[in-house]
Amino acid sequence: MGTGGTVVITSHAPIEHDPPRQRPPLQHRVVDGTRFWASRFFPWSADKAEVKLHDITKARYVPWLGLGALALSGLTILFSWIVLRVIDGHRQREERYLKPASWLSAILSGNSVLLGFAMSEGITIAWWFTVSQRNATVRDIHEAWSLGSSLFTVLRAGKRFNYIALATLFVASIPLNGLLLQNAITTVPGTHVNTTMIEVGIASDLPRGFSADLSDGSISTFGQIFSQALVFADRDLGFSGVDPVFINSPLWNGSGSCGADDLWGTCTGRVSSPGFSADCADFSEPYDIDPKSRNGQPFSAVIFSSKIDWDVNAPGEFNLTLRLKDATDCVGQYIGRSCIFRAARVSYPITLFPRSELSVGSYLRNLDLGTSFNILSLDPNTTFDDDHVESDIPVPSEADSANTTFGGVVKYLKSVYDAELTWDWNGTHWHINPTGKQAEYAVIETYILEPTGLPRSASAASSLADPNYCKNRLFGYQENGRPALEYQLKDRLRHLMFLSSVMQNILDPDFWYTQNVTAQRTTSVPQYKILYRYWAGSLAVTVTIICMIIPTFWGFWLLSGKLTLSPIDTATALEAPLVLSENSIEDSKSRLEEIGSRPLSSLRREGSGSP
Repeated sequence: MGTGGTVVITSHAPIEHDPPRQRPPLQHRVVDGTRFWASRFFPWSADKAEVKLHDITKARYVPWLGLGALALSGLTILFSWIVLRVIDGHRQREERYLKPASWLSAILSGNSVLLGFAMSEGITIAWWFTVSQRNATVRDIHEAWSLGSSLFTVLRAGKRFNYIALATLFVASIPLNGLLLQNAITTVPGTHVNTTMIEVGIASDLPRGFSADLSDGSISTFGQIFSQALVFADRDLGFSGVDPVFINSPLWNGSGSCGADDLWGTCTGRVSSPGFSADCADFSEPYDIDPKSRNGQPFSAVIFSSKIDWDVNAPGEFNLTLRLKDATDCVGQYIGRSCIFRAARVSYPITLFPRSELSVGSYLRNLDLGTSFNILSLDPNTTFDDDHVESDIPVPSEADSANTTFGGVVKYLKSVYDAELTWDWNGTHWHINPTGKQAEYAVIETYILEPTGLPRSASAASSLADPNYCKNRLFGYQENGRPALEYQLKDRLRHLMFLSSVMQNILDPDFWYTQNVTAQRTTSVPQYKILYRYWAGSLAVTVTIICMIIPTFWGFWLLSGKLTLSPIDTATALEAPLVLSENSIEDSKSRLEEIGSRPLSSLRREGSGSP
């Protein structure tokens, strides 16, 4: 027993004659029938003294390091958001770059260190705050230490659970940050676009007499190179596995370009080669194909017609005239379209892509050249209207020529698109007479009247013996209020002219045609997508941990200076004789210099030899 009734705790075990240990009277440690330390969860509830701002501002010690660690811990979440925001939507970098996961790992490690340091500072303050309480016991300070240092103790705390245990429990949840932030990063398919120079094998001009031979001003046979272009441009010829595409003859381009070794990239750009411009206009003509208007007399009614005209004296142009009965009436107006096509130098949108993107049964995909190659074609996402006319190509009369430059092109188009469909009434029945491929493909879409007369609705074709058969129309023959055949012809024409220039480069033994093109290379790459809900979860975890640690700093203004849980400081708090200073030194470092050489064993202190 020390002076003044102080309980003296020594470092050796009590012997038989030691007086019994004294505890503060129970009534000083009990409030409303429970222990004082257990009746209040948070420290400010246990501190009966009124805390004023003046007391805090005059504090002799402020745990700046611990508070700063909490602030920096909060900033790590901001740093993680910056990292996620920067990489969101960007493609994955090559291995030489530091991965976002590495940045997040560094941030998470820093956050863990900061929270751990802040918790250590907070537990130290909480322990000394417990020591400062008037009714504090040895059990109280032991539990303040054990609840702040052992998660296992926290889980078994029961009614002893308090703000220190709460902080320890939440600090143990720090690994959740890693799970949440790592799940915030995912990858989705994306595209990467870069500019590159490519070399395209395509002729910028076609030689005179390219397409066909002439005999007495009439087209006789197609030219050899033009015939090869027809194989790939006309799918009606019966060749299996051909598409309106071909090999890009300059196989190798620079690294990063769409050369033969580029297995993933697709390059788009523009090349200049011969083609046609089009000048089209709408017109309308009346029709009357009602048998009642003819008193039942026989007549022939044009339902659809497509006519292409070409003159050897003006071989650089041709005319297209389309008529279509598109109304469900026997009397009305034809939809008409008149176009004039002129030879011109055209800028075509093109694409280079790996042959692996062709269909499995494609001829070019299965072609073995002994080396890699990629495919050259018109951009499939473009139409005739996307072609830019650069200039007209003047073509002189070929009346006295043995061959023609563009006449073979027109002859081919006539073979495909010249057509006429007539419905002939013989007085009792209709007869359907198709001429040409496009008329033979016609499908009748019948409209009949409802009993009320309106509206009309679709049904099966009415009988050819019915005079009202003239109310029928053709299915799918108009598009955007115009005959659909115009769009089909333009698409076929542009592919044919484009492939003709490609074949001219491939098959001409005397010349090598290439064009240098600035292209946009697009490749499929994985790109980062951020799931910000996981980042929000990480934010919630960190903020919650910080909020749980803050109460452990309560009472720092009561401390006389920076204290630790070192053996010297804790033994001093318990007034252990071993650490008592003869000079009343309070600073732990100075006290260590004074008492640091004292032996721990009582026998050594008494000079009795080794223990």
